[in-house]
This record gives sequence, structure tokens and C-alpha cells, in this order.
Amino acid sequence: MSDADLQRLIGLHNRSDWQAAIDLGARLAARRPLDAMIPTIVGAAEAGRGQFDLAAAAFRRAAELEPGKAERHANLALALQQAGQIEAAVASFDAALRLRPKDPAALNGLGALLIQQNRFAEARRILGQAVRAQPDQGLLWSNMALALRGDGALQEAEQAFRRALALDPGDVEALHGLGGVLTDSGQTAAALACFQAAVKAAPRDARLHRSVAIVLRDLGRLRQAAAAYGAVAEIDPDDAEAHYSRGRILSDLGDKTEALASFETAVARKPDYPAALNALGAVRMDLGQTQAAAEAFVAALALVRDYPPAQNNLARLAARKTPPWHIAMMNDLPRNEAFRQAIEATVRDGDFVLEIGAGSGLLAMIAADSGAGQVITCEVAPDVAALAAEITAHNGFEGRIAVLNKRSTALELPHDLPRRADVLIAEILSSEFVGEGVVSSLADARRRLLAPGGRMIPSGGAIMAGFLGDHPGARSMLHVGEAYGYDLSAFNRASARRISIPATVERLPIMSDAVEAFQFDFLAPTDVHDRETDFVLEATSDGLCLGIAQWNRVVLTDAIVYENHPARVLSHWSIPVYRFDAPLRLTAGDRIRVYGALTEDNVWFSAEAPS
Repeated sequence: MSDADLQRLIGLHNRSDWQAAIDLGARLAARRPLDAMIPTIVGAAEAGRGQFDLAAAAFRRAAELEPGKAERHANLALALQQAGQIEAAVASFDAALRLRPKDPAALNGLGALLIQQNRFAEARRILGQAVRAQPDQGLLWSNMALALRGDGALQEAEQAFRRALALDPGDVEALHGLGGVLTDSGQTAAALACFQAAVKAAPRDARLHRSVAIVLRDLGRLRQAAAAYGAVAEIDPDDAEAHYSRGRILSDLGDKTEALASFETAVARKPDYPAALNALGAVRMDLGQTQAAAEAFVAALALVRDYPPAQNNLARLAARKTPPWHIAMMNDLPRNEAFRQAIEATVRDGDFVLEIGAGSGLLAMIAADSGAGQVITCEVAPDVAALAAEITAHNGFEGRIAVLNKRSTALELPHDLPRRADVLIAEILSSEFVGEGVVSSLADARRRLLAPGGRMIPSGGAIMAGFLGDHPGARSMLHVGEAYGYDLSAFNRASARRISIPATVERLPIMSDAVEAFQFDFLAPTDVHDRETDFVLEATSDGLCLGIAQWNRVVLTDAIVYENHPARVLSHWSIPVYRFDAPLRLTAGDRIRVYGALTEDNVWFSAEAPS
């Protein structure tokens, strides 16, 4: 082989004509199999086209032919590093350094590999030799800084990065590395300046924009952080992490629609991303897209079994779709029995019954079994309506009970109902009796949907009030006094004046006669309007009084009345309590004037300060 052939091979390599160089190298190697220069150039060409395994094979052949030349082993080490064969690359760098112990390039290459392996102390030692040999090489100082940072020597790492930047102020890697060290040491504003300088030098490097975004987020500059993540996604549209992180910030800012778009893109780019699926479900839930939200949570759980964020969100979604008080209500036996008796006493054979608020379908089934010819029940919550339909069909009422997913105020004759109902049943009262348009809904149903002379269950009721006596559990929810000898009572001033006490476990003492504060007659023509009242409560016993308790008295029929009196009944309805600033010690016969205010959906009580 002539020198001209070798020069031609070198020329092809220098022009980046990789395949031609590789093909010529193969022909020349067949003619001169012992010439190490040929596989060296072929290895460089293979590396040039990204075939690092083939590059390593060529460089290994060159090292075998000239085992005494350090550069052959160094070339092999670099190719092995690119091919991901780290241990073999370390061994080749060691071989190069045995032949040329102070070779800065080999020292730097070995140090970089040791950093990859988190062997930071060894990397410091190796790179220390390199910077002593060539202190004017910025790359050596940058790698030295990385080793120092990994070893926890942040101040020394900062100095090393600054040394690298003094040699080359535009060194993007040194700027980025210095920003990382400053972030680690809590110098966030200075870190941001470094990252922004790096972005200015290399505006198409997505990694740099990401670092800017992280620091901006930590500084609370969320709009700018979202924009920085947007820049990452614009440079690399397939970066699911960038879309996800942008969505998280936008969601925190309340921009749910834009957040939804980011999460959808993140999942499209990376379908097996449980965090993004969970976040997608959460923002869909916030936007009212309950079915789509559930699908996203289920998809996240399919990837990671029992994934806690998705499990928690599914629980939240279930509570929204079917509020947990439904279970307590269905298990409220005294309430159920009162309604059963009222329905059986009211419904006549062949009656058309309309129920407002299907719930589980229990009252509709009782009505059907009481002789109703047709029962239609409406339910505004789609998931609850679907369950009611399933339960009534399962219990043998398919064709006898129809469940409509509508508000009662949206029902129309004859589209939804064949005619006006003979009996209207509505258990849609709250713990405060009123709420969510109950009074106006019942007035509308009586006027439009109930036949003249029709019957209603309930037909009326009252909001009751009385003094709540001392009870340890209730007192612990209403007032704070002292703890460990410290007076905490001032905190009572900041606490809510009305607090609801669960009434499912223990009865609560009432230390006055009950007063009907507000009365309701659902059969009478009713105009919804605000009302006010005042009355006197008189203590019937001595003791501490925690506040004014409120409960419901429900007139189901003329003969059947259900009242969740706190001292007599355990009920799914909680007991709203209007607490005093501090418990009052009352003596039997003490009297306090109470003022009440009622709007369509709210009630409030306040007491005149006792003399």
C-alpha cells in the first residue's frame, strides 16, 4: 500500500465521508493487516457515524497492533465510553496512563468516567493531576468542579467552575455547572443568573431552559417558570417531563384549561407516565370531567398498583360523585322507619308517585311495594342515578321504577312525566333543614308536578333550637382552653362561630326546652323569602352551656313526625352548633334571647349576651 492510499483514507475521514472511509479502510486492511493507522482511522469514521460498538472494535484492533502506544488505548477508552461499556473504558484509560502517566487527555477521560460511576474521591485525585499538568485547560477545571461537587466540596467546586470560566467566559457547560453548585449552596438568585447566561449562549439547549425553570419555580416566579418549561417543550416536543412540569405550575396558578392541554400532551408523548396520568385526572376532576378523570386515575393505577396519589384522587372523585353521607343516611334506621311508615300510610293502590332525590332508590322501592302503580324518581348526580337504577332493577323493580338523571326543576310534562303525581316524596333536607334550593325546589314541585289534592312526604317541618349542654366530645370541637399550662383561649376568636357536630355515635345533652325557630308548610303556596325571628331559651338545668344547637323536625304525615333531637336520636344528620365565645355556666331558669335569620339556603342563630 502506498502513502497515497493512506492519505486518501485520511482525506475521506477529514471530509466526514464516513462510509467511503470505512469501505476503503476494509480494502486497505486486507492488504496491510499489521498497519495500526488503518483501524484507527476506520474507528474514527465509525464513531463519526455513531456506531460506537464498531468503533471500539476497530480501536481495539489498533491497540492490539501497537500495545505500547498510549493514544491507541485512549481512543479505545473513548469509544467504549460512548458505547456504554464503562468498566472496559476505565481499564483502557488505565492502560493508556500506565504508558503515559501524565497524559492530560487520558487523565481527563478517566476522571470523567469515574464521575459517571460516582467515584468522586478517585476522580478528584485523577483530575488533580490533569489540572496540574495543564492548568490553562478549562475543560479540565470543569470536570474537576464536577468531581468536587459530587464529593460535597461545594465551595471548592464553585472556585473550580469560576477558574474554568475565567479561561473561557462563554463555556456553556461551566456556566451550567456553576449554576448547579450555586443552587446546591442556596445562592438561588446567583444560580439563575448563571443559567440564564448559559441559555443566552446556547438558546436551543433544552437542558439549560429546564434549569432556568426549576430555579424560577423555587423562587416563586411561577409564570416565568411555566414559560421556561414551555421553551423546553418547544425545543423538544417529545419531552413529556417538560409538558408535565408546565402543567403542574399552570394548575397551581389556576389555569386549569392550559394545564389540561399540557398534561394531555405529556401523556400522549409518554403513555406509561403515572404522575402525568394522575395530574391529568386531577385537572379533569377540577373541570368537572368526572368520567374522564376516573379513566386517567385507573390508567395510572394500571401502571403502578396502589399508586397513592391516584388512589387518593379516586377517593376524592367518589366522594364528589356519591357523597359519603349517602351511606350514613341509608343506615339511619330511625329515619328510614319513619319514612317507611309515612309512605305506607300515604300511598294508595295505583298511585303515581314522584320522588325527588333518588339516592339508593330505597324510598322509591318502598313506595312501589306500598301499592304505587308507577314510580318515577329523579336524581341530579349522574353516578348516583346510575346506581339507583342498578339497585332498583336488581331488587326486581325494573319496569316499575324509572330513574331520571335530572333536577326536579327541569322535569317537564308530558316529556318526563305522564301526568302530575298523586304523591310527591322528597328526602332532600340537609342537617340545617334548608340548603341547595330545597324550599324553592319543593315549592316548584308542588306547583307544577303535584296533582290538585296530591299528598307530600314530608308535608312540612321546622328548624328547632335549644341550649347545648356540656359534652366532652362536643366541647373539644367547639372551644379550646389550655394545654400544658398554656392559655390558648384567644384562638377561639378566630374559629368559626358555627361548627357541625356528628350525631351518629353519642347523644348530646340539651339543657332547655326545644323551640320551633322556623316553620315550613310545603303544601301551602310558598314564596321563598328571607325571614327573621327572636325567641327566649330558658335553661332547664344547671351546668355549662356550649352554645345553641339546631336540629330538624320533619312532618311526614299528620300522624308521623321525625325529629333528630340530639339528646334522643342518633342520626346521619349532624348537629350545627352556634358556639359561645366561651362556655357559659347557667342555672336552671336563666333566660337568653336568641335571634335567627333564614334565607332560602342558609340559617343563622346568635344570642344576646346574658346579663
